[in-house]
Amino acid sequence: MPAHPLEPDLRALLDEVSARLFARDHSVVDLFWAGGQFWLFGSEAGEEDMTREALAAHMAELLAKPYRVRFVFDAVHVQAQGEMAWVHAPAVLEVHHPDRVARLPYRLFALFQRVEGAWCWRVFSGSEPAAAP
Repeated sequence: MPAHPLEPDLRALLDEVSARLFARDHSVVDLFWAGGQFWLFGSEAGEEDMTREALAAHMAELLAKPYRVRFVFDAVHVQAQGEMAWVHAPAVLEVHHPDRVARLPYRLFALFQRVEGAWCWRVFSGSEPAAAP
């Protein structure tokens, strides 16, 4: 299936989040919040940020860890309708510890809205696939 015309622009936003997380750059909060409203639902208990304050606290906690994280995205699947676009982006979550790198499968669903010509994050919903119980 051919790539959606928005795929390069939205992949760039995914990659920018990954780069800022890896760099421990707190401006990742500004990137997520650029459109004025944003929700994050992560894969771990308690990773539910529905206010800028909750997001900033979560990112401060994550960026203070003794390891760094980044996402390596494979295919980025995009659909859009009007000013809204949604993305399914399978990835590898790399957790860089001082002595090793752990690589975990990750699934990202993201929702974006075009605001004054720019694509803005609205939802980041991530999960780490697990085997059935």
